[in-house]
Amino acid sequence: MTEITFGNFIVPVRVLVEQVNEAFTLYAVIHKIILGYSILGVLNAIFIQETFRAASMNDGLMVRQQQKRQEHHERKMRLLFNEADVDGSGALDMDEWMTVCQDDWVQVWLASQDIKVEDARSLFELMDDGDGVLTADELVKGTAMFKGASAMIKVMMMVHRIEGRVKLIGEELLAERREKDIRV
Repeated sequence: MTEITFGNFIVPVRVLVEQVNEAFTLYAVIHKIILGYSILGVLNAIFIQETFRAASMNDGLMVRQQQKRQEHHERKMRLLFNEADVDGSGALDMDEWMTVCQDDWVQVWLASQDIKVEDARSLFELMDDGDGVLTADELVKGTAMFKGASAMIKVMMMVHRIEGRVKLIGEELLAERREKDIRV
């Protein structure tokens, strides 16, 4: 059975057909199709899975994949920038940004890259360096900052900073109140 399943199945099947009964031909074909290919398919899947697992642990490969993802992201954002910059100024103002973000296809396209544009105005303001326009580099860096888990990290950092500042303000208010109580 092992040789029929994994090895050269012709020799043992020929012996069975010639020495025992011709019905073993049908058995051999069904056995080879069902068990042989199924088992080989499972073994191939396990082999491929282990190969990918080993590859995913390779630091050099992980670095190259991340670099490719960053290059791909930059290319896409620069294409978006070129399409959105209708006046050709080399920078997007708020009107150009809002116009491109209203397009349904652009919204879905950005969402497919883990960039949500429900509030395009706020997104523009967060990516802008303060001059009121977005350059291609600001768009690339800004959208990368808001993709996936890094967006949550940024939000958590902002919340942490805000909590720290609120605590400082509270302490200052308490100190002022104590000073007033001491004076009175």
